[in-house]
Amino acid sequence: MSPDQVRELMRRLEQTQSAAQIPYAGPPKGQTRVSTLSLDPGVEPPQINLNSGYVTTIAMVDATGEPWPILDVGVGGNFEVSPTQAGTHVVRVMPLTRMGTGDLSVLLKDLPTPVIFRLSSGGPNVDLRYDARIGKMGPGAKPQIISRPRLEAGDETLTLLLENAPPNAAKRVKVSGLDSRTKAWSIGDKVYVRTPLSLLSPAWNASVASADGTTVYEIGSAPVLLMSDNGAMVRAQISRDEDHDK
Repeated sequence: MSPDQVRELMRRLEQTQSAAQIPYAGPPKGQTRVSTLSLDPGVEPPQINLNSGYVTTIAMVDATGEPWPILDVGVGGNFEVSPTQAGTHVVRVMPLTRMGTGDLSVLLKDLPTPVIFRLSSGGPNVDLRYDARIGKMGPGAKPQIISRPRLEAGDETLTLLLENAPPNAAKRVKVSGLDSRTKAWSIGDKVYVRTPLSLLSPAWNASVASADGTTVYEIGSAPVLLMSDNGAMVRAQISRDEDHDK
């Protein structure tokens, strides 16, 4: 073969390899999801979306947002589960084929019921991070000084706000005195605050926290918030701002 023929062969080989790596519909849309799981019999296991060439990280947390240690993991189908340190709350899964289905069984510490996920690869979306919340207090849960309700499976409003995807009925309200990490919305007579800080006052009706420490609080119509920022008390004000986007 001449040098020109070798170069042409290499060019076609590179094109073939590149086409084999990218799905026919283009690269998948990466997303981060938070889901509160139900362990009730008869409930359909949640589906986790995977894609060839991407690693999906699954974080297991309890109702308070604290990590829930994993004892054992089993996988069915053509999927690879990366080894993780003993006692960690994270599972990493990657499909070995472009298209495929299977399941993942996760056994958690002090939880007799295994947590089951359906796995699907090859779709238009890929869950780059999936926070799986168990609606119970885990072995590492911090004791609550005051007993208040936490997120239950199916509370769609809190889940959407935790994902920073407010529902259509949510109206943005202005939060003064804090940086942009804290946001608030009103739905009817309820106000929802999404923040990495700890809410001290007013009393909240329900809350949900993610693995990274972000919390959504459901409160009444209160104009002033007292919050703790790494032990320092800060004061914020809530007021309606019609110029805010939803």
